[in-house]
Amino acid sequence: MRLPNSNDILSIAPDAVGDFIMQHASEKTLSRLVKGLNEDLLEGDETASAMAERALGHLGLMVRG
Repeated sequence: MRLPNSNDILSIAPDAVGDFIMQHASEKTLSRLVKGLNEDLLEGDETASAMAERALGHLGLMVRG
């Protein structure tokens, strides 16, 4: 199964984010998903980094500046 990318995450309706997190936690893919977003945030180009920051925020995860 392909993990969702930043665009996929940003397309999730705000009221569906909780279910999305629960689904990936139960499938044991949430950690890999967040790790991938963090890698994009820290090591990606400017666009990938900005998208990852927005996706993490959409999931309710804090990004330190």
